[in-house]
Amino acid sequence: MIGHRRIKVWEDNGDVKETEVYLPNIRDIVGFLNGTWDLKMYDDCFDGKNKMGDVDASIELFGHTLLLEFKRDRTALTAGQIVKAIRQARHSNITTIFVFGDTNRPHEYLRFSPNCLDGTGFIKTDIIGLSKVLRSWHNYAKKNALTKKSDPDWKTAKRYLASVGGGKK
Repeated sequence: MIGHRRIKVWEDNGDVKETEVYLPNIRDIVGFLNGTWDLKMYDDCFDGKNKMGDVDASIELFGHTLLLEFKRDRTALTAGQIVKAIRQARHSNITTIFVFGDTNRPHEYLRFSPNCLDGTGFIKTDIIGLSKVLRSWHNYAKKNALTKKSDPDWKTAKRYLASVGGGKK
């Protein structure tokens, strides 16, 4: 099956464990395992229980930003994540969609956007339904563009890429 892989793990004591994992979007398992940043080292930079979290997926188009957070189920969602989604929608024109389900098998989502600060409620979905939601966001962003191709942002980006030998464009 696509995405299923058999892996071996060598423990420090010399034991070898073998298991099958489902990693559909990871081409290089070793690179993935070695590339995860440990954000805990920055926890003392913030008051109280505040901690940095990763972003599972994001895209900016036409001046609009979409963030996706993938959760196995509703119980993985925290009050802080919801407040952040509401505040980003209200103050930063960011839409956040929490997608619930197994890897590449969404079964529902919850969306907060500048036009929907109270959230959509939990909406049943599947891959096709979620694709429609994402396409709808794209179409809205394109129709209500906040940027132009002539914006100086591209010139700034190209200047930085040139300083590092070109980079990805």
